[in-house]
Amino acid sequence: MKVHFASILAAALVCCILYTPASAQSNQHGDVAALQATILHRDSRFWRAYNTCNADSMTLFFVDDLEFYHDKGGPTLGLQKFGETTRTGLCGNTANWQLRREAVPGTVKFFPMYNSGTLYGAILQGEHVFYVQEAGKKEYMDGHARFSHLWLNKDGVWKMARVLSYDHKPAVYTAKTKIIPVSPAKLRRLNGNYNSSKAGTITVQQEGNALKITTSSFQVMAFPETTTKFFLRNRDLQFEFVEENKQIARVIIYERGGKVEEAPRMQ
Repeated sequence: MKVHFASILAAALVCCILYTPASAQSNQHGDVAALQATILHRDSRFWRAYNTCNADSMTLFFVDDLEFYHDKGGPTLGLQKFGETTRTGLCGNTANWQLRREAVPGTVKFFPMYNSGTLYGAILQGEHVFYVQEAGKKEYMDGHARFSHLWLNKDGVWKMARVLSYDHKPAVYTAKTKIIPVSPAKLRRLNGNYNSSKAGTITVQQEGNALKITTSSFQVMAFPETTTKFFLRNRDLQFEFVEENKQIARVIIYERGGKVEEAPRMQ
């Protein structure tokens, strides 16, 4: 097989560019640790501004030629455009609606970036979840996404230059409520059909230490947090049974902290 000298030379040059001797790497550990602490601190300050919808403070953490790529909202190019979009969109109606972001523990990673052995930037990447805060309602977790942020030093200040926001999807809800034991007899008192204006007939049936709740479009298992209030493990949905004259009269349905409806028991 004929090997071209030019190909060998090119490969050697690439190796020289990409390879950093171990001794040089060990000398850079102190710089990397300091940079990681700086960027994580600035990252926490940015998200504090985000969670309070302080748009003016948020813009301080980006370069002027910002490139922001979102897998649902498309690209936003330039800091001026980003500021305008933030003020009118994300932070345009904070009296009634606002987002709060939390990083998913254990997912945030830091990667230093070098140019011929010189530390010039870093990538911060990970996963985060978003909570919706609506006026008059309990905060609820709504979305999950991944992020990759390229940080660069601009005039002595570390700022985000390129932002990738992607893999947006509904957040997986896990109830933190504890299940309590309830006697089968107390659970059977709740059995019956309930007339829902939204879902039609709701059928409730005791099954073990839980209630099987069925409509024409879904079937779920609800678990007791009290003898009359039940919750789903994987959805922010609760059912509260109300007694009148020593009989179960209706069920109140709650979702995401808000009351959905009351469904009277059918005779």
